[in-house]
Amino acid sequence: MVNTAGGTVVPMDRPGASRAARIWGAVLPLVMLAAGCRAPQARQADHRAASVYGAIIVVLAGRAGTGEPPVAFVRMRDGTKPLALDVQATIVKDLAKQVTVRFLDDDRGALDDKAVDRPVTDGVLLRLGPVSALAGTAEVQVERYRRVGDQHLITLSVSGEAETWTAQVVADTPYVAGS
Repeated sequence: MVNTAGGTVVPMDRPGASRAARIWGAVLPLVMLAAGCRAPQARQADHRAASVYGAIIVVLAGRAGTGEPPVAFVRMRDGTKPLALDVQATIVKDLAKQVTVRFLDDDRGALDDKAVDRPVTDGVLLRLGPVSALAGTAEVQVERYRRVGDQHLITLSVSGEAETWTAQVVADTPYVAGS
């Protein structure tokens, strides 16, 4: 329904509705979607994912030893659904003073392929697994790669609520990709 110039309320699908009102009624939902107007549950899930993965990255990135934040190249493990871009952006922003996070689609941007042991060019490569969600806890498996021969499959327990989560390593096993 829209207000016409005379103050009368006319449903948008009725002949008395202006062409502009009908167009605006059709376009408004698209504008809201494009502007990121998402359901509160979706936003809450995104914030939870950013907080959970952020806690994991901080624990596994290590220390740079240079006074600068350590670098963590991050991607999802094979077969794991990619993180939404807004979740990635939130993680990068929230961790900026603690860790320099660089999201990747694959390992190529992180590794020195010319070296025999294929080390990470700077920092560590983290391949994140899916979060198994329980109320205030989650369990996540992450592959941490520094170079050939220095790879670990790490299981973390993450707990918290809202935007405050902490991660703790519960298992750390030397790992060779494909095994």
